[in-house]
Amino acid sequence: MKLLIIFVFFISCAGLEEDSSSNEPRVEKKTQEIIKKKTPPRSVSYSASSDKIRIANLGSFNSETLDGINPGVVTKTNDEILEITKLCRSGQASSGQSKAATLHNKYSKWPTYWNAIGLCYYIQNNNYSAKIFFNKALEIKSNFAPAKNNLGLIAIRERNWFVARDQFKAAARINPSSQVSNFNLGRLYLAFGHGEKAITHFSRVKDKNFYNKNVVGKHAMAYSMSGKHQKAISLFSKTSSSSEAMKLFKSYSYAKLGKKQEAKTIISTMQVRPENPNYGLFSEVQRIVK
Repeated sequence: MKLLIIFVFFISCAGLEEDSSSNEPRVEKKTQEIIKKKTPPRSVSYSASSDKIRIANLGSFNSETLDGINPGVVTKTNDEILEITKLCRSGQASSGQSKAATLHNKYSKWPTYWNAIGLCYYIQNNNYSAKIFFNKALEIKSNFAPAKNNLGLIAIRERNWFVARDQFKAAARINPSSQVSNFNLGRLYLAFGHGEKAITHFSRVKDKNFYNKNVVGKHAMAYSMSGKHQKAISLFSKTSSSSEAMKLFKSYSYAKLGKKQEAKTIISTMQVRPENPNYGLFSEVQRIVK
């Protein structure tokens, strides 16, 4: 039976999949306000009596989705502006900000300049200041995709999931081929169990080693989550990742394809304790392959 996704985090399936073009009823504004103030799910747990995934919380799975989402950086820009970002990324934030101060008169009309300063503050976990400078970049150029993407990152930190989704989607609309915004959308949808949506955006990331985040493995998990197990196994075979979540989803897809020996070979090497956030998934695979 095709894998169904059930969300305890969301009141309805509109959630992150809500779209202005959808025929489905929209979530009322009051409901959205309640939802976005909640903490995110923290682990993937599987029902022992059915094939339905229940997303209760993401735990270690979260570290492969929401954590480490990449900022939007314009690489084709003036070398002096790019130097600001390079300094801040290398742990030299004060030097980066000093560099920015010397360039103010020269580049104050460039959105890339303000975005670079915003990234320095973002790297220092100063969300308030980062938002000021990302919005300054948008004042100069309203369709500046990197700044919208980066405001989405701030929303992730602040647990404003709908805002994050909308910012990433806006960046992707401006630049449909954007590796960063599509990657971030894919990870966000994967984190909340929207496998089909995640598949769509991961498919647009043409560089499968993008930022060394193993897009192929995440793409494979999205296929597994969506019940497309043959495609999932095909992609899993192209990645050497050995993360716990990927191993479990690979074993799960093998089991669902009736290849129980392959599933057992993977899961027999794993030890997942009850307190582990992935224990529910581990138990479900064990149940299937018995």
